[in-house]
Amino acid sequence: MTACQQADIFLVPLLDGAFGLGQVIIAPDDRRDTPYWPTGAAFCLLTARHVTRSAATVPVSQRDIISRQFIDAGVIGTDIWPVIGFEQLPPVAADPDQIALRHDVTPIDAPIIEAFLNACHGLFPWDGFPDPAFFDAMLAAGVDRPARATLAK
Repeated sequence: MTACQQADIFLVPLLDGAFGLGQVIIAPDDRRDTPYWPTGAAFCLLTARHVTRSAATVPVSQRDIISRQFIDAGVIGTDIWPVIGFEQLPPVAADPDQIALRHDVTPIDAPIIEAFLNACHGLFPWDGFPDPAFFDAMLAAGVDRPARATLAK
């Protein structure tokens, strides 16, 4: 049994003391019947929301979504990435084409997700990884680099 469940809304800590917000689309215990599902991974939406720890949960809309990632589920529901409630999934979450499963899928570790969301909010350089386009590749199809994202000087 994992700590997270489908439809859970969770917080990701940001450098300014606020939080980014994500939602579990498919928890490891609900994974699709496929040999390629990454062990211990949840498929999640990451949003552009910048919230406080006491944020009320509201459904995620399509315009909020900036990324869809397999995330190590072990961090979701912890004191660091708390689950603050659950909401109905956005319609896009039901689209099986949004989940590309290959034999080489690896869940993204928590520090990378945290760096990505911090970069989306202008709190970490967008090009701060050795590959300056690393975060661009994490954006969902059709999503532009967030306006608050800044490049290293």
